Amino acid sequence: MPATLLFLAMALPGLAHQIPVNPASGLNFDQDVLPLLREHCFKCHSHASGKSKGGVMLDSANALREPGESGLAPIEKNPTTQSLLLKVIHREEGLPAMPPTKPLAPEHTAILTRWVEAGAPWPAVNTPQVSSTKARKPGQITNEDRKWWSVQPLAQASISKPTLTRQNPIDFWVLEKLLANQIKPAEAADPALWLRRVTYDLTGLPPKPDAVTSFLANCSSGKISTQERARVVDQLLASPGFGEKWGRLWLDLVRYADSDGYRADEFRPNAWRYRDWVVKAFNSDLPYDQFIRLQLAADELEPGNLENAPALGYLRLGIYEYNQRDSAGQWDTILDEITDVTADAVLGLGMACARCHDHKFDPILQRDYFALRAYFAALSWPEATPAVNASTMSEYNATMARWRAANQDKLNKLEEMEKPARKKARDGAIEKFPPTTQILLKSETSNLSPRDRQVRDLAWRQVDYEYDHLENHFPAGETREKWRNLKLELDATRPKSPEMMSVAADIGPVAPPSQFMRRGKSEAAEPATPVLLDRLQPPLITSRQSSSGRRAALAQWLTRPDHPLTARVAVNRIWASLMGTGFVSTTSDFGTLGDKPFHPELLDLLAADFMRQGWHLKPLIRQIVLSEAYGRSSSHPQEAACHQADPENRLLWRGPFRRLTAEEIRDSLLVAGSMLDKTIGGPTVDAAKNRRSLYLPAKRNNRDLFLASFDAADGVISTPLRQNTTTVVQTLLLANGALTTRAAAGLANHAGDGTPPIRIERLFLAALGRPATPAEISATSDFAGGTGLQDLAAALLQSNAFLYLD
Repeated sequence: MPATLLFLAMALPGLAHQIPVNPASGLNFDQDVLPLLREHCFKCHSHASGKSKGGVMLDSANALREPGESGLAPIEKNPTTQSLLLKVIHREEGLPAMPPTKPLAPEHTAILTRWVEAGAPWPAVNTPQVSSTKARKPGQITNEDRKWWSVQPLAQASISKPTLTRQNPIDFWVLEKLLANQIKPAEAADPALWLRRVTYDLTGLPPKPDAVTSFLANCSSGKISTQERARVVDQLLASPGFGEKWGRLWLDLVRYADSDGYRADEFRPNAWRYRDWVVKAFNSDLPYDQFIRLQLAADELEPGNLENAPALGYLRLGIYEYNQRDSAGQWDTILDEITDVTADAVLGLGMACARCHDHKFDPILQRDYFALRAYFAALSWPEATPAVNASTMSEYNATMARWRAANQDKLNKLEEMEKPARKKARDGAIEKFPPTTQILLKSETSNLSPRDRQVRDLAWRQVDYEYDHLENHFPAGETREKWRNLKLELDATRPKSPEMMSVAADIGPVAPPSQFMRRGKSEAAEPATPVLLDRLQPPLITSRQSSSGRRAALAQWLTRPDHPLTARVAVNRIWASLMGTGFVSTTSDFGTLGDKPFHPELLDLLAADFMRQGWHLKPLIRQIVLSEAYGRSSSHPQEAACHQADPENRLLWRGPFRRLTAEEIRDSLLVAGSMLDKTIGGPTVDAAKNRRSLYLPAKRNNRDLFLASFDAADGVISTPLRQNTTTVVQTLLLANGALTTRAAAGLANHAGDGTPPIRIERLFLAALGRPATPAEISATSDFAGGTGLQDLAAALLQSNAFLYLD
């Protein structure tokens, strides 16, 4: 880092005050505590590992306080200094030593000791919270299970104390609990900070400098009027950037990627059409119930509708292993993944553990899992289909027929030249499979059962791959060269193919039978809803001419207005995205392994209003961001006392605080340097094109270094909430990366002419979304000319004030 940047970092302490540290312990949970727990504890005591040795889990605030088999909890409520966790890491006599292999390093023991003594605060967004570690009896759904909060009908919440009534019901419920806990909430956020927060939260981009200036001019005495807040929010909700920001959140959840994954990680040229459909759906405020139904069954619900056909890309997001020879097993894995993601994303139930046996903790049976999976049993992945209407396709076919007629001799010659190579490619691909799959690949499709056709179709993709690389199957020399030249000659005049899209369909009107193994015996699985939700009438399945109708039935059942989970889960996700943590912190787990809701009345009130307003997301988001709770400052004059009483800010005594996402950081650098191309939609582009990060290739293995380093989702697993890490690589990318250098140069150039204070003011407005303070102008005035201005710009773009939303 240049010396000038070091000086600036020291001269501008106000740019580096936001890193969240627990006042009681002086520790940052993400950097100091969580890595130790992951390395030394979670392998034997976590939800992810599936182990709870001694009946103890250590991966959540709730689990830490639940007694294990010894009758003692890892963390005692009062006093925490007598906690079992401290005793075992200090290896007290008469207790099992932890970790069992060797003691923690003294400095690591000291960190955990300070953390426990401070009350073991656990930020809700970090890991799943396990509310129960008690194993269940297999095969049973009890009356107590049926009383679990998340499967109850939505409660009819009402405001009982008119004296506390606010214009926004959110603030009534929040303030009521704050008063009950004798906590005074933080004041309203500074207008510039609120504008920056809401602009990023709704569009993923920073506010424009002129928008900041105009907004602040409309704020009287540093206060934002209700009308001005509403004007800004309505403008942001109507921005095309809204769909790009909120679409990215959904794409994280459904593990969107532009590649297959695994070793080959082949590029998927048509995946982007699903991404664009999602963005368009958010921008048009497509009702959420319809949003879900179309992704599950657009082909069954709206056959022939080209506009919504890309929604079926949801069913094509599974990882595909090119060289996997067990095609039957791979197809089962694909169906498993679709089942898991649908349960996680829509129902908020982690059902994957019930794939092999009844869930050990949640009231989810193994037959529940396979009954849900049976709705997808008839699924198939057809070849890419035209993304154009019938008229355009008819014109293309006519043009293609004329071209073929004019080039018939050359086409015949090409076909003859390709015959040996095609045979070699086909035979070589088929012989790599087991004998049973080879038989399927050599059979006529019409003679195969639906299940065998699914397996054959998946295996045949490997034959098609070899056909697409036919040149590799020609012998080197004159024959290959003649074939290549003839193909180039034909391709030069060949009519351009219509645009294509990847969709899903059923293998036919009859679904393959579904089975699962239970205690060594095969059992049949028919489409059915979880036993825990059997009070809801099961969906009626009506088969179509070429489809089983199962997915449509499931889609309708999931979005019925009396379903207890779908609206709750959706509203909770929206709340978590805006407020930092959800009413239920485990946003994809509303089961007993998840967190119980904070403000359950408010969750149900918002969920009921959400459905009453037609399942539209924009009114819900508008209501949240216009609340006093959202608009509070993220700092508090009694920070230490509030943190001690409510370390996770579940009471919302302060406003939300977060780091920018990977995409927001990169896009903001492009904006700062006046380089961002705001073109919306279309195929993926190279990073050099300066488009929004949403449009870069989302490769599962060969990931973009910048985005991966700042914790972008990997597209391999569903990501309801991203981890926020702090690494040396991040620092180096910002300090020495080409993107930051280009952005700083562009930002310095943007400052233009004028006096030093004017130029500095322009830099602060563009980089941080606020005016510079007199102290900041004084401290940086020597850098307002020549190369110093670029150094100042670089310092701002590396500051915490740039990286964090306060």
